[in-house]
Amino acid sequence: MTNDEMIKKYNYFKTHIGMNICEKEYKQIIAFLTGLDLGCDRKLLDGFREYILVKYNIKSPFWIAVLVQDTFLIECATKGIENNDGNLIQFLFDLLDDHFGAEKMPIK
Repeated sequence: MTNDEMIKKYNYFKTHIGMNICEKEYKQIIAFLTGLDLGCDRKLLDGFREYILVKYNIKSPFWIAVLVQDTFLIECATKGIENNDGNLIQFLFDLLDDHFGAEKMPIK
């Protein structure tokens, strides 16, 4: 599978969340993206963890789900963002879009 095909699948998921998961919750979105990553031979999220570590100049032993949450909490504290699941999901997708260099598409 090519990078373009993987990003196309990611963008489709992002714009059709309700077709793939029951509740629009962070933990369910992470679980789906992890499964999608496995289905893409672990190439979809390849380098994403390292991207976050470099972007925020942090060191962390944590996996993507916890790393994104921890980074989001820092953003909430420093930028006055409200700490809620909807903002956390948007933060995750913004990071993924930046990592992929993908066009930001609205979340539905």
